[in-house]
Amino acid sequence: MDIALQDAAVVGAELEQELEEEEDEAPSLVQLLKDQARLRKLIDPEGLFTSKTSKDYLERVSNLSLEALEQEPKIIHEEASFVSGELTSLCFREYRTFITVHQCSSQVHTAFASFTESLDSLLDAVPSLEAECHAFAASTKQTQSDRRKASLLLEHHDKLLDLLEVPQLLETCVRNGYYHEAMELGQHAKEMSARYGEVAIVRDVEKEVEKGLMGMLVKLLGVLREQVKLPALVKAVGFLRRMDVLNEEELQVAFLASREHNFRAVLVGIERERGEPVRYVRRYVDLFRENVYDVISQFTTIFLDYQKHQLSLPPLPDSKSNLLPPSSSPSSPPPPTLLITFAHQSLSALLTLLETHIPLIEDPSALSSLLTQLNYCATSFARVGLDFRSLVTEPFERAVVHSVTKSLKEAEAGLEGTLRGALRNGKMPSTWMMPPESISFVLDLDINTSTPFLQTNNTSKSNSTPSIHSPPIYLTHFPDLALLCNGHINTLNSLRLLSPLSLFPTLLTLQLQSLSRSASLLLSYSQSSTSEFASLSLANSSSSSTSTPGVGGRPGHRRNASVSAGPSDKDKKETKLVLRAFGRAFVDGMVPFVRKGLVEGVFGGELGSLEEVDERVVAVGGGGGGGGKKKKEEGGIDKLREWVESVEAELRPPKEEEEEEVVVEKVVEKEEGKKGGGSTREPSSSVAVPDAVMEEPEEMEVEEEEVVEEDGKGEGEQDLKEVDEEIRELEESKEKEVELEGGAKEKTEEASS
Repeated sequence: MDIALQDAAVVGAELEQELEEEEDEAPSLVQLLKDQARLRKLIDPEGLFTSKTSKDYLERVSNLSLEALEQEPKIIHEEASFVSGELTSLCFREYRTFITVHQCSSQVHTAFASFTESLDSLLDAVPSLEAECHAFAASTKQTQSDRRKASLLLEHHDKLLDLLEVPQLLETCVRNGYYHEAMELGQHAKEMSARYGEVAIVRDVEKEVEKGLMGMLVKLLGVLREQVKLPALVKAVGFLRRMDVLNEEELQVAFLASREHNFRAVLVGIERERGEPVRYVRRYVDLFRENVYDVISQFTTIFLDYQKHQLSLPPLPDSKSNLLPPSSSPSSPPPPTLLITFAHQSLSALLTLLETHIPLIEDPSALSSLLTQLNYCATSFARVGLDFRSLVTEPFERAVVHSVTKSLKEAEAGLEGTLRGALRNGKMPSTWMMPPESISFVLDLDINTSTPFLQTNNTSKSNSTPSIHSPPIYLTHFPDLALLCNGHINTLNSLRLLSPLSLFPTLLTLQLQSLSRSASLLLSYSQSSTSEFASLSLANSSSSSTSTPGVGGRPGHRRNASVSAGPSDKDKKETKLVLRAFGRAFVDGMVPFVRKGLVEGVFGGELGSLEEVDERVVAVGGGGGGGGKKKKEEGGIDKLREWVESVEAELRPPKEEEEEEVVVEKVVEKEEGKKGGGSTREPSSSVAVPDAVMEEPEEMEVEEEEVVEEDGKGEGEQDLKEVDEEIRELEESKEKEVELEGGAKEKTEEASS
């Protein structure tokens, strides 16, 4: 380093001298330095000035001023002296290192000489070694082939392991629900089979993968049967489409069948509630609304929307659809026949269930709540085009008709049992038709008016206008009639909860038929009761007008005659008044009340008032249709009204006859009082006992003979005429009874049918 610095300083001095000598020529500084280096025979003068240090120094020197440049040799000389001193100090301090380096270099020279000799001997032995290697290679050729295969197997071990693990990995993905990854593995196996189909292991792997994909297909179809939401179903159907195992129609069939299986599995959970029809139907409708609606909406979203999307896509360049005319290309998906079939099948099952279980429900409130629930269900289905509200009303209408018919028959049965019991036990109407305290009320009714109850002081003024909320107060005087009215009121109250407008004509007909049957029963009883009086009068008249020769040959003398205590005229009149009041209360009180309760109470007057409905029925009937039918249904009521009016006409004598009857009644009562020793007359039973033969004493026969003789011949002839009239009336009444019984039987059969 010091030498280089000294040389540089010398070169610089010489350069200055040359510059002074040759002012005309001005070579560059680098050129001058190179020339001096050549003159001094330095090693590689060209490379001396190509190092970075030299370039930096020359650049710095070139930028120095003249004064600095003149001082530069001195600076370089000082630096060279400093470096030389440092080098000397280093040599004295590290002399051992320099000695060791010298020894190493000597040993290296010796080793190179021996290495050269060894190399020469090795080169001489190489030909024989090469021959031996060729012989060894020939003998180990098979081993090398096996080793090469093993090496290749070892080299591709990871790839082969991945290939062999594809079936197991696919099965794991399917088991854990990673269907996308499983399909990618299946696609990879197909590609490997296409490229290396001749390799046995690849074919085996492909078979295992196909088995795994079939398991995936089974699991995806199982997902469709589970209780899952729409996203999971969309995902499962999407994977089934990608598997390309089922076409679109088969996929739709599989989807609907699986969802129906899921619905049936849900219904199994409510089978234990079949014993409670209301609860079972309510639960079934809830499950039907949730599951079937979900199936329809899911099918629409998954398949119909998918078809619309496919149809909206532009055709491919090589698609056959381009060959079709524009009008033949489909613009909308085909009608969802499978969905329609599924909806029809599900709805048929629901209707079958309603047909089976609704008749078992008798609670009107339960029927009303079920119908409301079904209407809400049908309204929700209307959003998907399946409004079945008109189909579910028929079972409820039949249930309402059955309930009304049963309730009305129960009310009729109560009245019929009471009437038959009274006839069987021979009770007078005044003893059971009303309580004892109401007899005076009935006997005081005005016989000269057809509305006696509206003329009494016991009836409030509010009853002059029939109310649809409370029955006439005078019905309380007739307990059995009040019970019948209560039966009809209970029926109307049950209809308030569920009263379809379509059933109005049917309900009106059922009510009229029930009232007509009750009127027929009441009419039959009334005629039977009055006919018994006629039969008793007939028996007494014939016994009094028929005489046989007796002891002593006196005409008119009867021997061992049978005497029956027949009813008096007062008892007859009282019975007729009671029957007339009972009939009037039925015809003019109960019948208008219950009919108005149905028309204006239950249906709220939506179809008009009772009078308007009757007028409309008659107008529609046209005299031979509906009007005739209504007349037939009201036949019992009209006949009962006619009978009541006939009784009123019979009990309504002129004023002179009334005064005479009063005098006659007083005389009869006086004579009876004398004969009976002042004892009061008990009302006789209405049941005749003509067969109860009683032996009269001899004094009674003589007295009766004397009475007959005193009466005279004219009175006997008059009695015979009265007997003939009573016999004729009795025969007519019996014919009417036969006709009424036949009509009542026909109406009962019509109602039951």
